[in-house]
Amino acid sequence: MSLGLFKIDPATKQITEVLKNDNNIHQYLLDGEGKNLCVLLTDGTLKIFDAATGQLKKEGKITTAIPAGATAAQKPYFAVSRRAVYITDQAAGAIRMLDLATLQQTASIPTGGKPFKVIVAGDQEGLEADEH
Repeated sequence: MSLGLFKIDPATKQITEVLKNDNNIHQYLLDGEGKNLCVLLTDGTLKIFDAATGQLKKEGKITTAIPAGATAAQKPYFAVSRRAVYITDQAAGAIRMLDLATLQQTASIPTGGKPFKVIVAGDQEGLEADEH
């Protein structure tokens, strides 16, 4: 079996490959509701899979390519809420906010430094870009 991300179905005792890792997976996570598997590739592409089926729902380039020799502090990291993707942008000293449905940037939140990682916590209902 190769390295990558897999869907394991204990009822049918089947393992299905969702995404093969050709040294191109930088970060992955499940959204807060466990409905979407989000994967950031080293070329800057975010792929969003249906967590139950493993089917690709959408993808788009959300950041520049991550150089092979980049340190952890130089790499972007992301988090996902119900309506947005947040990704660190060390060069701009900001957290970029993208619409989850379109993967288009809706805001840039200055941090006053070089953000390392980002998490989403708390109630996410009704939040707008200027309320984060």
